[in-house]
Amino acid sequence: MNGVSRVLKLVSHKYVIWTLLTVPVVWLAYNQKFNQPSPGAFFYWTGVLSGLFAIASLAITPITRTFKSMPGRNWLIRQRRYLGLSAFGYVIAHTAWWAYKAPMQRIMSSFWDPVLTIAWVNLVIYLALALTSNDWSVRKMGPNWKKLQSWTYFGTFLGLLHWFWAMSFPVNDTVLYGGLFILLMLYRVVQRRSSVAGS
Repeated sequence: MNGVSRVLKLVSHKYVIWTLLTVPVVWLAYNQKFNQPSPGAFFYWTGVLSGLFAIASLAITPITRTFKSMPGRNWLIRQRRYLGLSAFGYVIAHTAWWAYKAPMQRIMSSFWDPVLTIAWVNLVIYLALALTSNDWSVRKMGPNWKKLQSWTYFGTFLGLLHWFWAMSFPVNDTVLYGGLFILLMLYRVVQRRSSVAGS
């Protein structure tokens, strides 16, 4: 058994995976409580991590289809659901912190603010995806399950748009993460056209 296999075996247990994915938010909470960082550090980074986990989840399929002989390919495929649920978890942490800090008037008016409205829509989409990310839903929904899960792309788009818009479209983040998302969408379009042409 080589080194890669040993590491993958170690982190294959779901509790180990969840622990690793939870470490960032635990650190952010600890840092916010005891180290007095900038006031928006927890809020900002939970939002950023949600976007990163969402992109990582979407990137698994293109990576594993392109590099079919890569070490740990099957393990990586199994982590797709964990990453997607982590994106939802960080959205919840991000939203909860904002709701805790924001005045009630600001919360009520957020539904008419386009920057925040798309965040609420993103939250609803992620909630629906998270609630159906289990084997029971796969069996019960049948083909409709994949149709629902395809909304991941739209939810991720809204989440990234909210991030960039709220930050006045920072050049580095918009180009890097927006560019990654566009590449993933282009891959999806190409794959769907290839499937149609081959059928």
